[in-house]
Amino acid sequence: MSLVLVTGASRGFGRALALAFTEELSAANEGDLYLHLWSRDTAGLAATTEAIQATWKSQDQALHATQTAVDLSDQRAYCDTINNFLSDIAKLSLKRIVIVHNAGSLGEVGRIANVSSPQANQKHMELNVNSVLWFNKRFLEAYGQASSGEKPHICSMSVLSMPSNHLLHVVSTASSKVYLPRIFSKPCLLAARDMHFRVVAIEEPNVKTLNYAPGPMETEMNNALRTGPSTDASLQTMFQKLHAE
Repeated sequence: MSLVLVTGASRGFGRALALAFTEELSAANEGDLYLHLWSRDTAGLAATTEAIQATWKSQDQALHATQTAVDLSDQRAYCDTINNFLSDIAKLSLKRIVIVHNAGSLGEVGRIANVSSPQANQKHMELNVNSVLWFNKRFLEAYGQASSGEKPHICSMSVLSMPSNHLLHVVSTASSKVYLPRIFSKPCLLAARDMHFRVVAIEEPNVKTLNYAPGPMETEMNNALRTGPSTDASLQTMFQKLHAE
């Protein structure tokens, strides 16, 4: 049996990843798939679930889809959700676990001097960094090198993963481009996540970790940068050109 968790699964790239995993594992004949979808958007989660159920073609294996509405910028909410998730999957005999950290926010767009408040910064920090670090901490307690339990194959996509477990981190190339004007929050937060996963890769050799940057995509975040009034003019032109191409 395999388990895949995708955060930010209600739309865009998160939904596309959920569908891709479903299609791939439906044809792989590797047992049942437990697919966990996390997002704040309950309607979007329902739409993603409907789409993956239509994608599942296997007659010999079962798809178990779980929708979890959670605000990853709310520390109390995500701590409880992580605890419940780990408690639930501990009951399963899994050969592979894939964790895809896809959820994220753009943060405030504009000049650094115009940052609205420390509270606004903290909210983006919780969503983009703290919730990811805490999830991985709790997950590795249960399945990492120092844990005493059985080690499934883990993969993570900023992303966390172990030879049966994978951790995947979905990133933007903006995380390394410190010269992007008026986008001060997103690059800082993604750079922190990127370094976190690099450390996990060293500390947890049995967990496959991947920082994955899919490149420019037609998403709501891209649209916000392309049309937003606070976006730097040169960046706006760049995003408009990418959209036209």
